[in-house]
Amino acid sequence: MPTIKDKSLFKPSDIRKTWLGTRKKQIEGTKHPGFYQTTDFNIDKRWVYFVAAIELAAIIVTIYGGIVRGGMFLIGAIIAVILFIAFDIVGSNLHHKPISEKQESKCKLALLNELDESMRPQRLSILTDLNIKSSIKSWGIFLIIFSAVLKLVALFLLGTLGFVYIGIMTVLYMIAIYIHINHTGFYLAEKNTEREIKKQHSLWLEYNRLKRIGDGTNEAKSENHKGKNYDIKAPQKGGFISQYKLWNHKDDVPFELKIEDHKLLFDRKEDNFYHYEFITRGIFTDDDVKAFLSIGHEINREEIAIHCLYHQMKHNS
Repeated sequence: MPTIKDKSLFKPSDIRKTWLGTRKKQIEGTKHPGFYQTTDFNIDKRWVYFVAAIELAAIIVTIYGGIVRGGMFLIGAIIAVILFIAFDIVGSNLHHKPISEKQESKCKLALLNELDESMRPQRLSILTDLNIKSSIKSWGIFLIIFSAVLKLVALFLLGTLGFVYIGIMTVLYMIAIYIHINHTGFYLAEKNTEREIKKQHSLWLEYNRLKRIGDGTNEAKSENHKGKNYDIKAPQKGGFISQYKLWNHKDDVPFELKIEDHKLLFDRKEDNFYHYEFITRGIFTDDDVKAFLSIGHEINREEIAIHCLYHQMKHNS
């Protein structure tokens, strides 16, 4: 999970797409598929560090072979190294690119009531999109596999390793393919999200520092340094009408759930429909959703989780 400083002033905005590309899990006991969360990052990190060691070994062996053979072999070895590094990076990114769009589609699907026939066409449309295999993803897999083949061809042509060692490297490259397909993209998405959040926070701090100087010229220049994702001082409000029971008491409204700067207030009920006001300050993460759901066993976890998701998608984007 990315560390967010001054969380109550932060709104995801353009960081949202990158963050949706990180690994997520459905919130237990609900249909909330995961929105602002990152899970199992340490597992992805360990796999990526392992594959980095394999790639480094491949680079060293290839360059060493080029040096030993000399001449055009050295030039070929350098070109081969550049190409398989590029193919690995581009392939991993292409393979992972559709993840954030599919995660957003899963969230939209979760918001559509399965029992409401009027929503059936929308659900079928989203389900169709989720089941379509992305050509971009396929190209990513192709480049990752092609990179591994290129590494083996380079080792064979340079002739610096015997067949036994080439066999060992073949097994390692197959492991590398698995890691690049299943872990590298998630690792890069998390690192990119964290880096962008830190960058926006630094820009916002610089903006406020220059503003405090009080010099008109500096203040005008500081507008260029203002973090786009910060300075959200006004609370984000939302509301919904629900026909489902949300609080297992006979007289179940009004009631209030409150976590840090976030508040969920159910103020009235009319003909079994519930009206509420949802007030959040800054980003409303999946951890905040879980905190709301853990307040008491008497709340309708699934129903409230879905409306939390709706608020995340509409007001935190």
